Amino acid sequence: MRRYVDLCVFLTDVKNIDEMLVMAKHLGYHTISLTLTNDNIISSEIINEIKKIAIKNKLNIVFRYEINTNDSKKLREKVRKIWRKYEIISAYCIDKKIARIAGRDSRINILIFPLDTTIKDIFNDAQCSLMKAKNQYIEIRYAEIAKNINLERTYTNLLRWVRIAYENKIPIIASSGANRPQILRSPFEIASILVSSGLDIKSARDSISTTPMKLIEQSILKTRGKLINKYVKILRSPLCIG
Repeated sequence: MRRYVDLCVFLTDVKNIDEMLVMAKHLGYHTISLTLTNDNIISSEIINEIKKIAIKNKLNIVFRYEINTNDSKKLREKVRKIWRKYEIISAYCIDKKIARIAGRDSRINILIFPLDTTIKDIFNDAQCSLMKAKNQYIEIRYAEIAKNINLERTYTNLLRWVRIAYENKIPIIASSGANRPQILRSPFEIASILVSSGLDIKSARDSISTTPMKLIEQSILKTRGKLINKYVKILRSPLCIG
């Protein structure tokens, strides 16, 4: 049985976290990643409350930090600061410079490229070579497509990037990118975006199940130095609940 994972649920408002986790479980998710950005920091008290809600809903949770900056110095400083404090680190690559620097840093697990970008070749074979050497993943988010802004450009980039990632064997992760319960989507609805972009059904379903689960396991192994084997569903850490 597949264990579905939504690897990007933004934790922007703790007031709706209960509803968010309940909805995620209802949609069939086994694990979700609560994602913080920039200076969005939560207290230990809130973490404990989230743990209680997760346990009540039998939902696994990991915590992720996403760096969103156009300053390469700030990118490096932030990675050093948060390294080993979160299960997953991602970088939102708004330009080529940030993409290339992030692609050379093995501490960064996931790279995201804005689907409505006008920058040519921000994600190309050269970028893939960097990412492949550092075992990095590319993420596609449902919420970015659902914005209905520059749809032609969005789908042009989506089709191109899915093809380039597949040809270069860069693992693709599909997620909701939700920041409120109403934007959460079922695993099948999210996977269907990749199918419509030319990916086969199995690979599309893998992008929201086995692929993100593999990333979680690899990342925890790398940051916590613990053994992972086939008998362990998901390793626990101070911020990993399940």
